[in-house]
Amino acid sequence: MLVAKHKIKYALVGGDRRNVAIAQQLHAQGHEVTLFGFDLLDTVPFMHCKNLEKVLADADVIVTPARNTTTDGWLYAPWCKTTVRLADIASLIKSGQILIAGEVDFSWSQNATN
Repeated sequence: MLVAKHKIKYALVGGDRRNVAIAQQLHAQGHEVTLFGFDLLDTVPFMHCKNLEKVLADADVIVTPARNTTTDGWLYAPWCKTTVRLADIASLIKSGQILIAGEVDFSWSQNATN
């Protein structure tokens, strides 16, 4: 297993068990990982935060699901108690942060701050 020389702060926002697996691998490699949108999933005993703004503010890299949105434009987050639009995330992304996303309609990106 590779261990990171430089700790990177990752925020994984929404998604399914694949995103949980990614979080576990990143954590095992020595990175700091925080999840948002998994509050209904009991098998995530670590790295979970219920405040989207805090999760994104502290991140170097933001990862959203491969299947980003539901058919009505909400972030794909089946284990989240609340609903989030990609535009909400875009409005919180800061200059210098990296966004890793699946298939995205980038019309929402107009809300990004920089």
